[in-house]
Amino acid sequence: MKLAFSLLLGAVLVGCPRPPPPPEAEPPHRMTWWREARFGMFIHWGLYSTLGGEWEGFDYGKEMEGASAEWIMLAADIPTDDYAALANRFNPTKFDASKWVGIAKDAGMKYFVITSKHHDGFSLFDTELSDYDIIDRSPFKRDVIKELADECARQGIRFGVYYSHSKDWYHRTKRRADPNPPSAKYIEFAQGQVRELLTNYGDIGVLWFDTGGQFKEINGDYGRLVRRLSPRTIIGSRLNADDESLHRAWFEALRFDDEIIAEPFLGGPEYTAAILGDSELPLIRLQTPHELYDYDAKYADGAGTGYHCPCGLDESTETAFKRLARTAFEELGASGWGRVDFVCDGAGNPHFIDVNTAPGMTGHSLVPMAAQAIGVDYDDLVWRILETSVA
Repeated sequence: MKLAFSLLLGAVLVGCPRPPPPPEAEPPHRMTWWREARFGMFIHWGLYSTLGGEWEGFDYGKEMEGASAEWIMLAADIPTDDYAALANRFNPTKFDASKWVGIAKDAGMKYFVITSKHHDGFSLFDTELSDYDIIDRSPFKRDVIKELADECARQGIRFGVYYSHSKDWYHRTKRRADPNPPSAKYIEFAQGQVRELLTNYGDIGVLWFDTGGQFKEINGDYGRLVRRLSPRTIIGSRLNADDESLHRAWFEALRFDDEIIAEPFLGGPEYTAAILGDSELPLIRLQTPHELYDYDAKYADGAGTGYHCPCGLDESTETAFKRLARTAFEELGASGWGRVDFVCDGAGNPHFIDVNTAPGMTGHSLVPMAAQAIGVDYDDLVWRILETSVA
């Protein structure tokens, strides 16, 4: 608006001295590329990958009432020393940063995020603050974060890291949620690792923190550290866990920027649509007393979650939602079978959460539940899935 006014003024006031040239355009806002990207890759990878969700003959995968694979140290209550010994087996000789980034780029993805340290405390980068990392403990002895950061820069897509700043079952406490604030020693360690990531690995487009939102002042220090060291880095919202802390974070962020992006809360029902070959199975509506269909709603004893099939929608709406799920499934290049999850806003409009191309298949999982609603038992479902896979 200022630029347009200056040009108009120079054109009208004939005979006046030429106005000074407009100032250089400001650099794009840090969120500009994120809004334009829309599609990226997020990888969970670490010591837990060597177990594939199994420990001592039991599968602790997402659909086994346990936890996803990266939580197996806690879910299976693996002794710290036994878990740490997995580093001796972590030797991913086929790792190829060029291929990984190339796959993301060829699929049209614009950014690439990977776990630099998850809750198990093992670092996939060469940290000077602990020997519990891929260089000092594993036979691989290569800094995969460095290789991926360099490759993303070479291939022209944004690079980011996930960093578990609060949960650390090796350096801090091995608990699902520790009500006690982290020690000063641990905070120094974790902030030191964040400093390493932001200063040793090029342009970090995204820093994805995780949990610990109840410690508001401590989390604020992490955010301020990022802004000081890397002002253009996008900070994930999980530094905040409740309305009050989010409200405070909003005004704290206004100190550094005049544009803030917050995801709207979707308070409507959540549904899942199973895809089986050319068919869409009946929708299941998920109902939980929790605010969201979160970890506890899925796995905790006595969670009180209800699974409704029929889902309660009228026939035309359910058919429309199935078609949308099919479209999302195919647009992402998926085929055969899978599951599409979505949640509705207050007006009943669906918003997709994810497309799962290998959903759980226990007797109480969602796909078998939907199949049972149309008279397809578990054994028949397995055969139909195999048929879609070999077709």
